[in-house]
Amino acid sequence: MRWLEFPLRLTDKLTAWMLGLMLVAITLILFVNAMARYFAGIAIVGGEELARCLMVWMTFLGSYLLVRTQAHIAIDVLAIMLKPATRKILVMVICCLGILITAYFFVLGYELTVRIFSSGQRMSSVPLARGWFYLSIPVGMGLMCVAFLQTLLATITGLAQPKVSDFSLPEVEAAAVKAAPEGKL
Repeated sequence: MRWLEFPLRLTDKLTAWMLGLMLVAITLILFVNAMARYFAGIAIVGGEELARCLMVWMTFLGSYLLVRTQAHIAIDVLAIMLKPATRKILVMVICCLGILITAYFFVLGYELTVRIFSSGQRMSSVPLARGWFYLSIPVGMGLMCVAFLQTLLATITGLAQPKVSDFSLPEVEAAAVKAAPEGKL
């Protein structure tokens, strides 16, 4: 199980950096496009389409990190009322369902991506193959499948999972602790 930790931690850090860069790129693209349209009366061709493509990539890659840190929105009323042993079984069932669903969508996304790349479709205003847009599906679903598998193995063996705080900057975390009311963080 330890052999899986290093590549996953590396993937986590790389994904977190990519998400940050994508967010900055989307913000800059839309800001520059809005300013050019407002002040110069021109629109940057392809800016909105590129921002949309990056947003889709952010969604799928971000979902991977949310699975890794167990930060997806969850209805945990039932889980809180269960005994720890029963809660562990519930987590294992959820992980197995997650593995099956993400593996299924990985296969569908892969087939769709291959079909789109082989058809030679291009994006309407950006000189890129439309397959790059669809590639986010198998990449994100494959990463989520691996994350669910790792969570299942960690639940069985009792190993620790990464936390959301592992991906925040130390200064931001320290400021949040300082700004939070006593004992409320």
